[in-house]
Amino acid sequence: MKIAPKMLAAVAALMIASVSMAQNVTGLWKGKMDLDMSALPKTQNAEQQKQMMEMVKKMMGNMTMKLTLNANKTFSMVVTGLPANPQTQQKAKDQTAKGTWSMAGNKLTLKVTEANGEKPKADNNKPQVLTVSKDGKSMTLVPNTPGASMGKSKIVFTR
Repeated sequence: MKIAPKMLAAVAALMIASVSMAQNVTGLWKGKMDLDMSALPKTQNAEQQKQMMEMVKKMMGNMTMKLTLNANKTFSMVVTGLPANPQTQQKAKDQTAKGTWSMAGNKLTLKVTEANGEKPKADNNKPQVLTVSKDGKSMTLVPNTPGASMGKSKIVFTR
């Protein structure tokens, strides 16, 4: 009967391991910018500040982000609807990225190997870490690239 407690322990360990395994994150995710308005530059008066906030919300509201995580640990991302250049009013081109991903616990790391069809520049090629929610229905990214830091802004991806 000594085998029964060992078998029970092994089955319990297997059950715990299977429950704690990472969520299946493969597939298409859609991202939305959650903008920290307190990070916007302060203007001369409250009305200008309000107008600036509305303009930024509208610009970001037109933006769509699609992240595809493939089972072979590669990813692709397309960002469309980017705001036009304020000086030239020229429409911004869609942005693309490709690379690899890995997951440890609830942290998913994206490593870009190609940005807009080119090898990414060294100063703009830090791995991006997303936090996967406990229920596996969302992932949150706090950008860590130069120029992307806007206070507590983040991108939330959902299926």
